[in-house]
Amino acid sequence: MVSRRFKQDSVGASSINLVNSAQQRLWASVGSASVSLGCQAVEQRVLAAIQQGESISEVARWLPNALVETFGLKGCQLEQLEQSDANSQTAVLLGSVGDGWLSYPRSVESMRNLYEPLARGELLLSSSWQLREEDSVKTPLTLLGCPLMHSAQLLGVIWLTRSDQETFEPAERQ
Repeated sequence: MVSRRFKQDSVGASSINLVNSAQQRLWASVGSASVSLGCQAVEQRVLAAIQQGESISEVARWLPNALVETFGLKGCQLEQLEQSDANSQTAVLLGSVGDGWLSYPRSVESMRNLYEPLARGELLLSSSWQLREEDSVKTPLTLLGCPLMHSAQLLGVIWLTRSDQETFEPAERQ
């Protein structure tokens, strides 16, 4: 299996671009005036981690928890897409906390309807009820997928979850 690894041997341009893209999507998806201090704190922590040479795997251990605590989410999953072969990708879980909704590893092609907008760099707002029955969770959730892009290529996704009675407001998704 050909595997794409996020390596942080040194602070490279691709790692910085990946994190900048993730930050922009994340701040746009959960940001509002009331959480701007939380955004700044998480952003500073991510930047400090990169400057100290932490790998994406190390960041994935603490970032989901920081996002859940900072923004009052039910859960957060950080996934990486790996090339399985020439025509297929596999989503692999890097870090998770709280209520999740996807099983890992899994074929991206089997959930093409979820990944198509993400591959275009768009946020995805959905419900766990819209998933195929075998992929759904027992407790319904509102899902927000934040694509992690580099050079117009989808490298991973940050999945944020809230209970099904809560949504991500338009201002949070901008």
